[in-house]
Amino acid sequence: MATSFPTGSLPNNLHAPPLIQEFANRDGDRSVFAITDIPSGSVILTERPIVAAQFLWNKAYRYTACSHCLRSLESPRDMAARLSGNQSLVLPYLETENASPDPIVVVCPGGCGSIYCSEECRLESLASYHKLLCPKFSDGSIEILCDMWKHIHYPPETCSIMLLARIMAMISQSSDKHDMLERFRAFCHVTSRADGNAVTGHKLLDERFTAQQGTLIELLKEVVYDELFADWFTLNGFRSLLAMVGTNGQGIGTSSLASYYSRCRNLEFPDNQQSKLSLDSFLDDLSDAIDKESGEFTDCEGSGLYPIQSGCNHSCCPKAEVRFSHSDFTLSLVALIDIRQGDEVTISYLCEGDRDRSRHSRQKILAENYMFVCECNKCLEQINEEDVTSEDDDSDDVSDV
Repeated sequence: MATSFPTGSLPNNLHAPPLIQEFANRDGDRSVFAITDIPSGSVILTERPIVAAQFLWNKAYRYTACSHCLRSLESPRDMAARLSGNQSLVLPYLETENASPDPIVVVCPGGCGSIYCSEECRLESLASYHKLLCPKFSDGSIEILCDMWKHIHYPPETCSIMLLARIMAMISQSSDKHDMLERFRAFCHVTSRADGNAVTGHKLLDERFTAQQGTLIELLKEVVYDELFADWFTLNGFRSLLAMVGTNGQGIGTSSLASYYSRCRNLEFPDNQQSKLSLDSFLDDLSDAIDKESGEFTDCEGSGLYPIQSGCNHSCCPKAEVRFSHSDFTLSLVALIDIRQGDEVTISYLCEGDRDRSRHSRQKILAENYMFVCECNKCLEQINEEDVTSEDDDSDDVSDV
């Protein structure tokens, strides 16, 4: 996930935060270190992505979000009612929402179905990439590309073909194409890594999907082609692009229902423990109803590329975590423990449910998605454990491209 921006160089419109500094070795691998003591709970970094996109299957399952900033456009109650199939559902403790006025839904005038939380987001989208991707300005081939992606890539998604299309469109629409191209090329995009005698490749690049990759390349050419990045339309170039978004992409959790869950879980009932137990039971039952009616609930609306956060390396015992407390794609990096000056600031690339799995399971997930063998303190302490996959771990099923 670490990228290779030159030391001290950051993309436009971003500024180096005062709490951390980035370092790059000769191979271009980056790490982030604290340049001062950082107390637990401190916001280390806040940044917007260079590019982001909603997962296509989320959109197909009617997760309603701003096409640009991914802000949820559905209330927690409406989302819970839709996903559980219970239209009479009443959510307790909605006052924890810090309720704000419903967002104004702005519709793209091109008829492509894109919706936005504000006119500002619509115009920013149009200026950045949407002019090339909207059917009003193109021949509608983007819709064929999206349908093909869903046909060959079943959920859960770890990236989206729309993210690739937006990257290309941003370069083509940019007033300085070469600068924009270099901003993306700076991200790590190797398709395999050598660890000892083993070579680990990203799971998106399985050779079984060579034909599908070729189909996506041809469809992408119809959507947005530019001689400047013609190498991305070769098989190897396309694979490096997939590896870039797969390895560096950060899931963006903006679901209003997930935010409601989180706030409820954090409520305190010092004088009424029974109320706490009743609320936990309600939330568990709601989760079961959603799983039964709509399948596994996801709080992750899409993914994006964040230039500074992507420099944070992984640890199974992270010192910081990513949060989306602004209800849109704005990312905050928050200290989980006291971090001393000179300490590396690490995050976990694993979702919360995977962090407690066996060492073998964690290593498998990291190898398939990020192409490295973790050597954090937790993994080294468990190195003599039997190589047994956690009971709830999936088999060698690969559903990606």
